[in-house]
Amino acid sequence: MVLMNAEKDMLLRTFSLPAAVMCICSALQNVYVGLANGMVFSMNKNQKKSKKKMLSNSGSSVDCIVMGSLCKPLTLVISSDKALMVQCATKGRVLKELTPSHSSKVLCLQVHRKLVFSGSADQTVLAHSINSGRIEQQYSGHQGAVTGLKVAEKKNLMTSSLDKFIRIFNIDNGRHLQTFGGFPSMITCIDLHKYNHQRMLYAGCHDGSVYALPLSTAFKCQWSSCELSFMLKDHLLDHLQIDHIESEEGTTVFQCRWRQCKKLFAWKTDDYEILKEVHNHLSIHTSDC
Repeated sequence: MVLMNAEKDMLLRTFSLPAAVMCICSALQNVYVGLANGMVFSMNKNQKKSKKKMLSNSGSSVDCIVMGSLCKPLTLVISSDKALMVQCATKGRVLKELTPSHSSKVLCLQVHRKLVFSGSADQTVLAHSINSGRIEQQYSGHQGAVTGLKVAEKKNLMTSSLDKFIRIFNIDNGRHLQTFGGFPSMITCIDLHKYNHQRMLYAGCHDGSVYALPLSTAFKCQWSSCELSFMLKDHLLDHLQIDHIESEEGTTVFQCRWRQCKKLFAWKTDDYEILKEVHNHLSIHTSDC
């Protein structure tokens, strides 16, 4: 493993490790590394020598590490056997074992206050109490493995999935609030940052693309009972054409279902008029956003 200076693109130090690196977490002056053989190492970023300290060895591949705080720094380690353990970040001592209940591997973690959120390949997200170890809430709705978790505005949980959707849930009651779509490929990770005083969502996709999307903008589909939202106008337009227009090809009559619109069009002869109608609706809708 290598430690780089990102600003200067300069190699600082190299670390020799006994197995493949599965995950990395950086906090304060330390870097925590989880390995395929179950070991967890901590390394100080400021030390001139490439020293490392083994914190634990669970025996199973470490899939995720995330930092939290509860009177002292904590390292959360997820093994391939779906176990969640809260460990002391300095001594490696196991402080708490959280109730395991995912049916598949845990792929992502997020710590917020006294809760640990875990996203799994079983398509669910669970909220675990650090104090009791019990499960406090479950968040469901994804049709693919959950790959990313981020707490937004202290009360909402954003989740990404291989189903190409980002969902927002209320942390306290687990209620599904909103779904964002339009991504061309499976979403593998998400993050939140401020840019020019604006809250931005960054989504990385399996095809190598990365999207920077302002959280303040949302274009909601108004088609019949559709509840999807999109952060880009182009994504909403693609959704309308693929999911609501092209899906009805083969029928003799097409009916516009945008809000209260009930206009009828004949396929083949009115193809251009159908697209024009949808574009007109979209222009009025996005000007209101």
